[in-house]
Amino acid sequence: MSKLTLLLADANILLDLIHLGREECLSLIVQKLGYTILIPSRIQNEVKNEISSAQLVELGVTLLPVDLEVELMLAAEHTCRTFSSEALSDSDVQLLIEAKRKLGILWTGDRCLRKSAKAYEVQTMYFFEPLLELAACHHLKRKTLLEMAKMLQSENDWGYPKDLVDQLAQKLDERNIF
Repeated sequence: MSKLTLLLADANILLDLIHLGREECLSLIVQKLGYTILIPSRIQNEVKNEISSAQLVELGVTLLPVDLEVELMLAAEHTCRTFSSEALSDSDVQLLIEAKRKLGILWTGDRCLRKSAKAYEVQTMYFFEPLLELAACHHLKRKTLLEMAKMLQSENDWGYPKDLVDQLAQKLDERNIF
């Protein structure tokens, strides 16, 4: 039985895991932490050249049905831009609605979306939070997690803070993960 649903709101999370050769982390998050990971079709389309829908399903990911996305699109047309003063795309509004309906957690690195989600009382998780949980349960080594962060920090300076490795090391220390 799944404890919570993670609604993947950011294709970059998936692309980063693939780039790092760590897509198995998705499977670990599902199997070891008990999360359900939902991926909308628009994100599937963004990553289709990197990983197929069949491969995602093999990893334990649940693909969000297209008919539900159409329903969310219609709902978003009526509620778009009411979540916050931040400019949100229709897709982001759909994700907020879905997370609220399913009591799921938005898994995203997008600061604007996280801020809007907070205003709408939708819980969010930053990219590394489920990975920290894996490390806390000894399913991912501290060294591996810090190496992943170092690679991303050096290669993707647009999306991660300059002190990402230090932040993660501090969080690992706070949780006594050595």
